[in-house]
Parts: sequence; structure tokens; C-alpha cells
Amino acid sequence: MKEYKQVLDTHAGMWALWNPAIRKDVQIDKKNAPAQLALTQWIKQQLLVPVNIENSGSLEFWVRVGREAKLTDRERRYVVVSSAHYGIVSDGRLCLSGIEYVRDRIDAGHVCIIDTNHARHVVTLFIIDWKAEPGMLNSDGVPSRLALPDFIVLISQAQAEKKYRLSLNTFG
Repeated sequence: MKEYKQVLDTHAGMWALWNPAIRKDVQIDKKNAPAQLALTQWIKQQLLVPVNIENSGSLEFWVRVGREAKLTDRERRYVVVSSAHYGIVSDGRLCLSGIEYVRDRIDAGHVCIIDTNHARHVVTLFIIDWKAEPGMLNSDGVPSRLALPDFIVLISQAQAEKKYRLSLNTFG
């Protein structure tokens, strides 16, 4: 199993897990109609999974890839909400970033690059209430180095053709 940990920012209110082969000829701004249509099409084509909480900022993501990708008992205790399964097709690499960084030139400072098998994958997202765990917020308001992340993303190879969530609204 592979694991990736990175703090990622967005000023557009949404992050996304995306296939770098995606056609990026639309300026991504959640407020314009062409972008909304492009995002919806990419989800249907299984080229993008939205992480849409309609909130901007910098949040920590942990991503696990593999057959055994699952939450630990500790993580399960602090899950606020989980998504239904999304599908995504990978050509061997996926990217996770704020939606505004979905573009041809990958900016490694703002994009987590994830190695995967060349296959269709199942993706499940979890919002974690890491502040609820005793001792994880230092007296200065900074997360403890042992704190859980804001999001956990599990990616595993799809076993059979399934119906996947197609909504831009990740957790609703």
C-alpha cells in the first residue's frame, strides 16, 4: 500500500482528485457555467472526483492507494462524514489539488502526485474531526504532530463495473 500526506490549498472552495490526461481547455472557476459543465462531464467520464466542501483554505490530506486501503480504528472514531464511492480511471498517475490547479502544467507545490496502477479505481473520501481527539490541538492552537488530517482519501482498484456517484456535491 502507498500513502501520501500533503497540505493542499484552494481559493475556489473545492479540491479534486484528477487524471492528468483530462482536457483542460476550460478556465476552472466554480462560478462560471462552462466550468460547471466541464466538471460534471469529467466526473461522468471518471476523470475527476470532487472534494467539494464549498470552503477555501489549506487542509491536510492523507491518501492511501492499494488493495488494503482502509481506515484505521483510530481514524474511524473521528469520521464526520464519508462519500459514496466515486470511480476514476488512472493512466498510472493521479493528482490531488485545489480545483484551480487542474491544468496541463502540474505545479508540484500545490499538487499531490499519486502513483497508481493503470486501471479503474474506486475512491472514497472521509472528513475527519481531528480536533475532537484529546490532545491533538496544542495550547498555541497549532495541530499536534500526531494529529489526524482533515481528509482521508482511499483509492483501490475496482473489482467489477459498478454504479458510482456522479455528483459535484461530494458529501450530500
